[in-house]
Amino acid sequence: MIRMRLNYLIPKAILWVILVGVFGITACNSSSTAATQTTVFPVAATDIIDAPLSDPPTPALEPAENYASGVSQIPTGMYLFVELSTYDERSEQCQCPAVEPPKWVYKWSSSSELCIEEYFYNLYFPDPTSIVSSTSVLGLFGYGRWQEVLSAINTLPYNEYYIPIYSADSDGVIVIGLQGKEYFLKPGQSWVDSGRFKREPPAGCSISYVNKLTNYGLLNRQRIQPCK
Repeated sequence: MIRMRLNYLIPKAILWVILVGVFGITACNSSSTAATQTTVFPVAATDIIDAPLSDPPTPALEPAENYASGVSQIPTGMYLFVELSTYDERSEQCQCPAVEPPKWVYKWSSSSELCIEEYFYNLYFPDPTSIVSSTSVLGLFGYGRWQEVLSAINTLPYNEYYIPIYSADSDGVIVIGLQGKEYFLKPGQSWVDSGRFKREPPAGCSISYVNKLTNYGLLNRQRIQPCK
């Protein structure tokens, strides 16, 4: 797992490429495995077709000032939920085979509950009588195209998926890092990044992508349930 603060080390022109998960030489790599890759294959500036121009990309976020990194003010019994959803589409020239979607590990129920696959629910929210019940969970971080990755936020700063979360207040407002700067991301607010670039060979192959980071705010335990 890459844990370094990539937003400080990598130029803006290739940060968004890392988010979409193109880590390797072939054009057919799945973005769902981005979190476990360790070899960065950056895109040359001459390969960029459409890239975000704003800083940060649309929508505009409020710069974060006067916050304390590493501080959580999340009330007892409430849990932060943040999601980084990724989507990418290869052009026909890439000649990529069809991808079998992995099994989801979380989803939203019709009653607006966060439904978690039973194994992960028991892992993050064990029975209070269990000998492993000492785990302390501040929140959850969902990742991927098919809601196939779910991690616990145990401490802040949290930096598992390339966009660090530095702090969270009692209303669920978080401070995130983007391209070497810090911004507030309020409950219900999203940051969206999209673009398109060439990935050759094969000739004419291009990849379009959309990354969306959403802060769903604070959920009480009743809204987090194992899937049945």
